[in-house]
Amino acid sequence: MPVFEIRDVAGQGSNLLVSNPQIGAALAKVLAANTVALMRGHGSVTVGTSIPQVVFRAYYAEMNARLQAEAIKLGTVTYLTKEEAAAAARTNDALVARPWELWKRKAMKTE
Repeated sequence: MPVFEIRDVAGQGSNLLVSNPQIGAALAKVLAANTVALMRGHGSVTVGTSIPQVVFRAYYAEMNARLQAEAIKLGTVTYLTKEEAAAAARTNDALVARPWELWKRKAMKTE
């Protein structure tokens, strides 16, 4: 996963926010063809073709990062190949609507 270092663009005194086109362009360059990038000191950014897809990717990127950190403690991790990752992404993209509907219902109950 790529890491966006805002200091490379905004200098040492940055507030860590993507607040102008120059910083946004630098972040987009780091993202390139990826759907998620870490933002040092600020979390992560996720992109997609729809709001449900972005929410799905953001939720599961964080969940998977936690699981991966735990797996690393247990020993050697066998990571997905590019082909496996692409196939999994296609499957996940086809399933976005199901959790999205659940999350919407949960959000409506809290209002």
